[in-house]
Amino acid sequence: MRAGKRVALLTAAVLAVVAGAGVFVAQSETGEASTVVAKVNGMGITAVEFRRELDNQRTPVIDYFLRTYQANVTEAFWDTSYGGENPEMMAKARAMEELVKRKVELELGSRHGLLSGTAYEDLLEQMDRENKRRGEAVKARQPVYGPVRLEETVFIPYYMSKLRNELKEKVAAADLGVSEEELLRLKALEKSPAPPETERVRFRKLAVSYRGAELMGDGAQANQQETLARLKQQLEQAAGESGETALSRGGADIRVTEEELNGETAGTYFKSQPVLYAVLAGGLQEGQASPVFDEGLQGQLVLVKVLERDKGDSGGGNGGKAPEAAVSLDSLYREYIGQLAAEAEVILSQGYDRIRMK
Repeated sequence: MRAGKRVALLTAAVLAVVAGAGVFVAQSETGEASTVVAKVNGMGITAVEFRRELDNQRTPVIDYFLRTYQANVTEAFWDTSYGGENPEMMAKARAMEELVKRKVELELGSRHGLLSGTAYEDLLEQMDRENKRRGEAVKARQPVYGPVRLEETVFIPYYMSKLRNELKEKVAAADLGVSEEELLRLKALEKSPAPPETERVRFRKLAVSYRGAELMGDGAQANQQETLARLKQQLEQAAGESGETALSRGGADIRVTEEELNGETAGTYFKSQPVLYAVLAGGLQEGQASPVFDEGLQGQLVLVKVLERDKGDSGGGNGGKAPEAAVSLDSLYREYIGQLAAEAEVILSQGYDRIRMK
């Protein structure tokens, strides 16, 4: 798409950091006060935006190094190399990959007339509008799902999920590499939440409720983000512990359960815990842990770790053939976004190198 704009400033180190996307480093910055750490097809990524996503990668990266190298998470963890891999570099690479995908998805939404801006400030403006709508709904005694006020870490995944569903209805069959008839069939299948009956995912779930006294009453809006951040940290610390139904950390009761997603339970999870369903259906592999996410319908912060994932008996009712739903509208759409991200022009500024894991 923009291959002609690639330049020789691309280094092997940066190539290893952001796999799949053409990346080169800007020769200069407009000044130390600039908050832009990268640009994707000309769209800026701010330092705050990058740090938010970097925080989301903390738990999966720690889990990877625990499983792969039995690493001890000490103060020196993020600066230490294990088998040629560095935790901080991996976290930053994964964060940048996710943000590149987000930016090209926002760009696609703008192209289809679904939004007016792709900047971080535009997302925050949308968040303010949503919070105003929720506040007015509460005053009118109308139902509001999830927190009355959404913070950035909760709103952005919520907003992107809604945009993604709208874009699935907009993308052309040619973009997804299928015929018009096949696209219509896949859209019809998309309305059914159940995965193939043969798929089974057993997972450990750690959850803590945020509908406590600290989030109620006067000053709730001011304290909410701090409280959610503390609960999130406690969940991450508890992720390596198991065998108990509840863990007490800093006054918060973390409920630990082992559950299973299968053909019979998928519909229930889809309706009552849609974020958890999306996380498990999104390809989280056996042994991997998710980032901490907000399950608004339950009023919980949740972290899951996949214990076992298999296809079970593939012969049932299908003559041993691969299940039809193995190719879905969602999987084709994600491949398309991945292709757009791989073709994107990504420029890293000097501010990128200054951001460190804390």
